Formats: sequence, C-alpha cells, structure tokens
Amino acid sequence: MKRIALHIIIFFNALIIISCTKTVSSSGTGNGGGTTTSRTYLNVTQISNGSKTNVIVSPADGNMFITLGNLYTSGYTNIASGATNIKVQSQTTGKIFHDTTYTLTDNAKSTAFIYPVTSIYKVSVVQEDYSSPATGYAKIRLFDFSETAPGNTADFSISNGNNTFNFTGRKFLDHELDNTLTNFTTVNAGNYTLYAVSGSSVIINPYNFNLVSGKIYSIVVTSITPTNLLSFTMPHN
Repeated sequence: MKRIALHIIIFFNALIIISCTKTVSSSGTGNGGGTTTSRTYLNVTQISNGSKTNVIVSPADGNMFITLGNLYTSGYTNIASGATNIKVQSQTTGKIFHDTTYTLTDNAKSTAFIYPVTSIYKVSVVQEDYSSPATGYAKIRLFDFSETAPGNTADFSISNGNNTFNFTGRKFLDHELDNTLTNFTTVNAGNYTLYAVSGSSVIINPYNFNLVSGKIYSIVVTSITPTNLLSFTMPHN
C-alpha cells in the first residue's frame, strides 16, 4: 500500500509560520478612510511549497502589496468591498501569473488562496462563514489544492474516536465547480485525526489536530512535490 507523508501546520491570523517578508502599502483614500463606506475582510494565503511571489490586491480604496512565501498567510485586512483586482507575479522575474478582478461581498470574510498549477500561480477566492458555532462545537470544511493527481478523486475523513465526518469523492479544485463544497460542517470540538485514501492507497498518513470550541476552520490539502502531500488546518476567527 502506497504511503505519502503528511504534515500538519497550524496557521493563526497574522502569524508568520515560515520566514518571509510582507509589505502592505496603500494609496488613494486608504483603508478606513475616504468616501468608500462598504467594507469587507480579505486574507491572502500561499499554500504551495514554491518560491516567493508578489501579490498586488487593488480594491477601490487603495493597494496592498504583499510578498508571500512557502505556506504563508497574511491575516485579514479590512478593505473596500466590490470589484477587487488581484495580481500574482514572480518576485524573481516580475512575470505576472494571474490577473483577475473579483467581486468581494460587503461585510464578509474571504480568503484568496494562491496555489500552483505546473509552476504557474493561480488564485481561488472563497468566502468564510461569519457565524461562530455554539459552545462545544467547531465548523470545518476541506479544500483539495493538490495537483499530484488532478484527475483522481480521494476520500477524506476526520474522526475523534466517537464521531466521524466524511469528505468523499474530492478532487483538485472541485470547490470552483461546486460552491456547496465551500460550506462548513458543524462538528464536536476536540482532537481529531485526518485520514485520506484514493482507491486502495493511503495517500496521507493519519495525523492529529485540535478543533477549538467556537472556532471555524478550513483543512487545506496541497502538494509539496509530485509524490508528497501536505495538509494544514487554518482558523478563520
């Protein structure tokens, strides 16, 4: 049975796990000022094992310039909602990999995931659930950004010994085609183990992580190398 290593890394908002640089600069009215009244929150997270990238986020009230590296999250920034352009470019060559305008919802939280497709960086913007679960519970969802086998499906599950929750038939970037996969599942808070299989092969070894009462999380599965997967849990509140 084929086994591929899994690592669990916990990301907290505005906490740098891997050493890298971040520069945020504003022009125009800037965050929190000027005539723009509709606001939203955006977090930018690079989930690949690749080189540093420059991300330019251009809402109506100014620009954010962020340098991202391996497994780095910027934390949420309060910006103007509505049409927001996001560019991703190579820090080394200046080549622009991605240049797309997204509509960000008023009074919401969203994450722009920076992910690789054959060494070209793309962006997937997904919205978070603002409502916290009741005491004793947490909310969880799973994203598959692994390009190790983009056409293959995998079955994921999390278990705390008493309860098991399944994320079956998942595949690379499937949430872009089915937005119901961005919804959260409410589970009992506590310690969990993540399992994943594809056919008869265990594709990531079981690892433990903790879901804190009242918190909202995404489990992100991505690629380190063509034969190695990585997973981390990312809190949203």
